[in-house]
Amino acid sequence: MKVNKTNRNYLMLLYWGDEEDVRNFDIMCDDVLVASESLSHNAPGRFMMRCYPIPEEATSGKESVRIHLTSPTGTRTGGLFYAYMMSSKDEPTGIDTTTGTRQSAEFWYNLAGQRLSKPQKGVIIANGKIKTVL
Repeated sequence: MKVNKTNRNYLMLLYWGDEEDVRNFDIMCDDVLVASESLSHNAPGRFMMRCYPIPEEATSGKESVRIHLTSPTGTRTGGLFYAYMMSSKDEPTGIDTTTGTRQSAEFWYNLAGQRLSKPQKGVIIANGKIKTVL
């Protein structure tokens, strides 16, 4: 999979819950452990989306990596429907890594997801929470 060699990379996996079993497996990026996953596929027809941050040592200076699933316990792996990689230049958490405190900036969006310069009357999203402005 292609990666951004300077930004933080995230592996997005969409699983399909149609097997009615339990799957325990490790997600590897080249030879670096990304995550250990345990999925209970007991809901036929249901999708499950997971996002995994890729350790920087696995992508630093690379243009592409090999993602693979392995099961140390011998169960089946995956149930993957779709996989893709995304990258972000900024810390997605809103946490200031120099002080460890949450940033105080307020952001407003309308219900169509458009960013607003100031709160407007009606129903808006303010800092991730639905709010009614009178």
